[in-house]
Amino acid sequence: HSCGVYMLLAIKHNADRFVESVQLGNIVEERKWLLCEDVMCDFNEARESVKALMSSLGRVPTEVVYCVNVFL
Repeated sequence: HSCGVYMLLAIKHNADRFVESVQLGNIVEERKWLLCEDVMCDFNEARESVKALMSSLGRVPTEVVYCVNVFL
């Protein structure tokens, strides 16, 4: 199953409270973290394909290196 529907419902339900109570630090790092967490999630049906793609790349983008260091 895709978590997208549940995620969007949770965002819509909690967005106002979240924005009022959470202070983001470095938005670039937060964005990287969210991307990596989503891409490398155990529930992502394409996770193995993503890992195979990452290992086949000659030059690996910084965001991918970050994902590998954090999640693998």
